[in-house]
Amino acid sequence: ISRYCNTYRCRGFHLAEALGADGKLAAAETLLVGLTRDPSLDIRAEAGFRLARLRASMGNLQGSASALRRVLEEQPDATVVRLELARILSLMGEDGAASAQLRRVHSADLPPEIAEIVQRFSLALRSRRKTGASFEFGLAPDTNISRSTSKETVDTIIAPIYLDRDARARSGVGLHVSGQAFARIGDDSHLNFMVRGSGRSQLYKENKFNDVSLALALGPEITMRSAKIRPAVSINYRWVGNEIYSRSFGGGLNISFPFEKVDRLELNLNLLKSTHPNLKRQNGNIGSISLAYERALSPKTYMRVSTGISRQNAKSPIFSNTSAYADGLLSHDIGGFTVYGRVLRAQIKADEAISLFGARRNDRTLEFGGGIVAQRLKFRGMSPVLRVTRTKNDSPIDLYEYKRLRFEFALSKEF
Repeated sequence: ISRYCNTYRCRGFHLAEALGADGKLAAAETLLVGLTRDPSLDIRAEAGFRLARLRASMGNLQGSASALRRVLEEQPDATVVRLELARILSLMGEDGAASAQLRRVHSADLPPEIAEIVQRFSLALRSRRKTGASFEFGLAPDTNISRSTSKETVDTIIAPIYLDRDARARSGVGLHVSGQAFARIGDDSHLNFMVRGSGRSQLYKENKFNDVSLALALGPEITMRSAKIRPAVSINYRWVGNEIYSRSFGGGLNISFPFEKVDRLELNLNLLKSTHPNLKRQNGNIGSISLAYERALSPKTYMRVSTGISRQNAKSPIFSNTSAYADGLLSHDIGGFTVYGRVLRAQIKADEAISLFGARRNDRTLEFGGGIVAQRLKFRGMSPVLRVTRTKNDSPIDLYEYKRLRFEFALSKEF
């Protein structure tokens, strides 16, 4: 931030400091807010930074973060401002957002002494937080809530089968609710115990289309230098139409480590035993491996790519399958908003054909999505989120072909 100002403006800054020293914080805040509207970019940035510091001292962390984000909208390469925003976000308990800001700081060329400070801050941030949670809810209009084919009849080796209304694509508006939380037990810098839980639900007026899933994972967290190693025992439940659809129990391993300061690599391994009370032929074991890479391309731009493969061995060969996917995401900050785009390509291939259709599943899925997160437009501490997703699934079996367009209008908050 430039320290340049003319005599008149300098008097404004000096007066704000004097008012603050006298305890007249509201008056000092009003004066600095006025200076953030100055025609000079340097003066606006200086006033915004001072305003953020003042609001933080008043206990208004949300207002402080808002002032810093406004400065970064005009000066995204202001390292000191971004570091201060990371500090404020960590005080607010938004450690994920704080870590993202630090990776963006690292994407710029930093003097060695500043880079060392940032690295120490990053390590402290990753290890000190004991609990955390995030929550999101909103409305989700969807052209195909059951991911079903739109065809009225599907071909079989005997004769075409007519599908009733419930078996075909149905549109609807659902209530979308999701959340996740964690607790870290212990104070050791190298070994602690982690409890992690997550849930997601899509609720509709017709209960038979409801889809709810819950997951719980327990295990140690081992820190080796900057890497995190998390072996865990996990249990997962899913309900469809208010009836249990599946439950699974098993273990997994998550390894996450940053490298080259702006990059992070994450490896996941899982092995689960899955049961389906209403479709026992689908019972079996599921093994999966995935790898994700993320990088801060600049202080305002972020990317993430991931790929994975999964194998399910079921009692019936028609339900045994191998699947794989590749996923990419790119996001960019624009004027207090984060916009992103995403593309997913996936394939699932069954071991054997379904005799009635004379073919085996060999589905190919292509999904495009995008969205906006409006951090600047807070509503009671929650950020508005808009998402749109277009999905197309091709299959040699007509029953599994479908198209889908889904919107989500939600509010999101980290605790």
